[in-house]
Amino acid sequence: MAIINVIAMGIVMRNVRSMGMYTFASIFLMLIFIALSLAYILIGWSRYGTTIGKKIFGLYVVDDQTGRYPTMGKAFLRLVGYIVNGFTFYIGFLMIAFTADKRGLHDMIAKTHVIKR
Repeated sequence: MAIINVIAMGIVMRNVRSMGMYTFASIFLMLIFIALSLAYILIGWSRYGTTIGKKIFGLYVVDDQTGRYPTMGKAFLRLVGYIVNGFTFYIGFLMIAFTADKRGLHDMIAKTHVIKR
């Protein structure tokens, strides 16, 4: 996504004629970048149970109760948990190493866990 954003910014910035146009283009592209990133993560978790990075390692996100891929709502809660982890200096990710069931704060919030296939 970052590569696509850099290419898009380069194309747009070559055609910018004013500071107002530059500001608008920057904000517009940033919002598109954020929307595409969120869609990639949320659709990946809820529809396929994984993203490319997790899939490389054979890891899948599943719902604690059903064992199926999480719903879009649970995927969103898991993403909120990632943000909370960021505010706590990533302690929520460190919890994975120290909990018996190897779950991080984001998994506890969304009631999900990661399995290896």
